[in-house]
Amino acid sequence: LCAFAMRRKNYYRDQWINHCGWWPDWVKRVFLKGEAQFSADVIHDSLQVRSAVGKLNCPLLHYSFKSPQDFLNRAYWYAYNQAKEKHAQGTQASAWTAVSHAVYALFQTYLLRLGFLNGAAGLLISVSNAVGVFYRYMILRHLNLTEKRSQ
Repeated sequence: LCAFAMRRKNYYRDQWINHCGWWPDWVKRVFLKGEAQFSADVIHDSLQVRSAVGKLNCPLLHYSFKSPQDFLNRAYWYAYNQAKEKHAQGTQASAWTAVSHAVYALFQTYLLRLGFLNGAAGLLISVSNAVGVFYRYMILRHLNLTEKRSQ
């Protein structure tokens, strides 16, 4: 084994979020020097390893969002960069795409991934996730329209 993964225990403010698709969040973070490297992906880069990956039992505590403002700033950053990535791949978007994907993201995070079990934080995360998805497709639509106008 040249690398190990551990569950990332994500917190919103001071609350552990064990639903919303945030747990278990396996990430590879321990590795032998020279046996692995991070991908060049702008969004959610990952550790690329050459052999089998072991699992560590202790979780990695991740205090990623300290406030709603922090969450929304990060959501916009992700939305913008994901939209640019999708645009480069030739993906098209409409206003309907933005709304339908956002509604599905809310349904998925809050109901299917049991976000409601995390109380108010689960609701805030689910709605913020949906807003981020809406922004992604709204920005993608703008990039598509800007490209068409310049041709």
